[in-house]
Amino acid sequence: MRGYLDNYIIPKFGDYKPDKIESADIQLWLNDLAKKSKKSVESGVKRANKGSAKDFGAVIHKLKDIFDYGITNYGLTANPVSTVKIPPKPKSNKQRIMVLHDDSLAMWLNYLKNLDNSRANRRFKLICNTLLASALRINELLALTNDDLNFEESSISVNKTLLWKTANKKAGTKGEVICKATPKTDAGNRSIPVPLSILEELQDFHKEMNKYLKLHNRPETKLVFPTIYGNYMCDRNERTTLKKRLASLGLPDYGFHLFRHTHASMLLNAGTNWKELQVRMGHKSMATTMDTYAELALQRKLEEVSIYLDKIAELTLTVFTGIKISLHLCINTKM
Repeated sequence: MRGYLDNYIIPKFGDYKPDKIESADIQLWLNDLAKKSKKSVESGVKRANKGSAKDFGAVIHKLKDIFDYGITNYGLTANPVSTVKIPPKPKSNKQRIMVLHDDSLAMWLNYLKNLDNSRANRRFKLICNTLLASALRINELLALTNDDLNFEESSISVNKTLLWKTANKKAGTKGEVICKATPKTDAGNRSIPVPLSILEELQDFHKEMNKYLKLHNRPETKLVFPTIYGNYMCDRNERTTLKKRLASLGLPDYGFHLFRHTHASMLLNAGTNWKELQVRMGHKSMATTMDTYAELALQRKLEEVSIYLDKIAELTLTVFTGIKISLHLCINTKM
């Protein structure tokens, strides 16, 4: 790739004669790239500076290809990259899961409550409130149809998701939102109990959008959250709106997953077991659920200490009461 040449190989070896480059030169350079990459990854930056990316292994493979080409076509006798040892890729520290705790959540819900009653705001509020109540992924929510609303069981059926299909210039196709007939994972097929009020609001918004489509001589749709043309909705604009509104309140900008994580945190701290949470979140394995959300059960961890202390106090009281009764009986017997 040209970027490897321009950003790494030419700046380092551009003035060297190929047959004068030693394996030791390459190894020292590679070790330095690995250190820069590690520092960049640990800093948490999303996009590394030039010369600090973590794909230094690919850079070395590119350099090896260049020397192989020189051996085949220009009479080079050896490839100094062959004996170089590539250091392991640095692993980023696991990002802390962001949630809205009680005070922040109360602030957010109050903010939503006081938004102007425009259609855009009604849609935005309903998206946020449904995600918070269900822990759905945003593109699972945007794929919902009115057939997925189960009023008898007060639940939402999750059986599909939306994806962005990138443009293909050669084929002459534009980028578009498409519907995948299955969720993110096999375990994503699930039925999620939600408050009846959420279902009613989703149904009302579906009717409102069909009324709008009919008014503008457009075909009605089963989608709960269609565009004004009745198509699948991309989450990009809503995501931008969410980011601005969270930032204005000083709340963590974690995208729509913020509500999913907050939902998981509330359930864990209310005593939901890991298996139940795994099913609700649509994770393929319980290990995924535990790896992702173990740190959120802080309240439960504190409660574990309280449970222990309460049990010890109960047992101590029982033993103490038993001793008192025994002493009392002994005294009465002697009398």
